[in-house]
Amino acid sequence: MRFKGIIWVIKFPAVLLKTFYHKLNSKRFDRNFHEHIRAVYSDPLFTDESDKFQKHRRKISELASNQGKNRTVLEVAAGAGWQAVSLSNFDFDRVVATDLQKERIDFARKTLRVENIEWMTANITDLSFEDKEFDVSVVSAGLHDLPKEMLSEGVSELARVSRNDVVIFEPTNYPERNFWGEVIGFIGSILDESNHFSDFVKTDLDGLFSKNGFEKDICCGVWSSIMTIKRYRRKV
Repeated sequence: MRFKGIIWVIKFPAVLLKTFYHKLNSKRFDRNFHEHIRAVYSDPLFTDESDKFQKHRRKISELASNQGKNRTVLEVAAGAGWQAVSLSNFDFDRVVATDLQKERIDFARKTLRVENIEWMTANITDLSFEDKEFDVSVVSAGLHDLPKEMLSEGVSELARVSRNDVVIFEPTNYPERNFWGEVIGFIGSILDESNHFSDFVKTDLDGLFSKNGFEKDICCGVWSSIMTIKRYRRKV
């Protein structure tokens, strides 16, 4: 619904201030990745009924469905659950939504009350699923939070559990480290809750997926190409 996006716009100044607060505390107390993420997303301001990416949820789900060819879907880093809800509105036989933080899964389960979604906690670097258990996996704005070593492990796990496709919605990558990559990396490192935003935008994400047997199929720029929706398909 449209109001979820409007709520996020209204609360953005408060989110920005809280982002600065959590990032300063992360440096002050030398928090690791898990401690930082736990501190950010245990803050009620970051887990509520607003959704800044509402406008793009359907497009992500359409790419995941791949015209109905994919019947089972795993979402990793589901957060408050809005993408999982969008996926559940498509004709998937099975929708599984996971997040590292139990509190966020509990919020999604209690708030959204969607019966055809399986909610569970999971670490993207060590997913407890069989090889190729899902036709497609989806990540919406979760990969850019990861440190370099965890990003590589996470992509490997996504590739392992996905039979056909992987769909991601993340900040645009500039592995060639050009001017715009430096600018967006700098701005994102200030505005975004991630402590690893700048490193992420300089990462060759296409190369990481290629090493794990997947090639870029579709790429759509959104938010003036600051963000990108991509679908990777398993190499034949």
